[in-house]
Amino acid sequence: MTIEVERFFSEQSPLATEVASFRPRAQQRDMALAVAEAIRDNAILVAEAGTGTGKTFAYLVPALLAGGKVVVSTGTKNLQDQLFQKDLPMVRDALKAPVSVALLKGRSNYVCHYHLSLAQSNGLFKTREDVKHLAKIVTYAKVTQSGDKSGLADVPENAPIWMHVTSTRDNCLGQECPQHGECFVLKARKEAMEADVVVVNHHLFFADVRRTSCRRPRACSSAKAFPPRSCSTCRRIPVSRHSPAPRISRRCRWLATNWTRRRATCGWRSRRKGAWRRMWRKASRSSRLR
Repeated sequence: MTIEVERFFSEQSPLATEVASFRPRAQQRDMALAVAEAIRDNAILVAEAGTGTGKTFAYLVPALLAGGKVVVSTGTKNLQDQLFQKDLPMVRDALKAPVSVALLKGRSNYVCHYHLSLAQSNGLFKTREDVKHLAKIVTYAKVTQSGDKSGLADVPENAPIWMHVTSTRDNCLGQECPQHGECFVLKARKEAMEADVVVVNHHLFFADVRRTSCRRPRACSSAKAFPPRSCSTCRRIPVSRHSPAPRISRRCRWLATNWTRRRATCGWRSRRKGAWRRMWRKASRSSRLR
């Protein structure tokens, strides 16, 4: 594979036919050889290069030549789209490598058919701009193959309407969804499982690492040590005590324990108005939480 990598970054490189401005660069060739050796020896490589070195081609070429499953993670979604739509097809055509490529993003980047129908039926929006954007999203959902919101340039990615037509981990119905078979998220995950090269971003990659590194995944998927509300002190929802959980204040732990006891002794109706407020004041006065 080393000889093929050197030939690819020489003056007779096949990439010259794909990129008119291609010029052989020694730094790019050295980085590509280092990546190829790391793949061959199953080693870890940390490489750093300046702007204009050609880092993308330097790691894509040996990765595609080596074969097997490749996961490429980028820092931002914009770089992810650029890599998937431009760089990877260019290298694949130059190498004439018969590899399949898939793009995978977080759940909130895909249109949800169920929440889209709810948004249409409710019709409660703050501005007229949201109504116009909703009509465009409805049309886009009928013709798109991926459901990725970045494919709809007419609606900005930071538009408030996206919160109404996409799902999250908390409000996703899963297999109970009436439109489960048409889910864009499941389709993207299936394509990623079958593809040779998968392009993801750092946020999604490390979230998957955190989920798969748990020693008790079954317990994590069902354990709920906290009430079904976001913690006002931690500003996040602790998922499980078995996973690498965030730092949780002792006041929140006290509230979770007392909430469980109160529900067991007094029933679900004990969560009447003001119950949480009284428990919070009691937790503030408790000397154990100081």
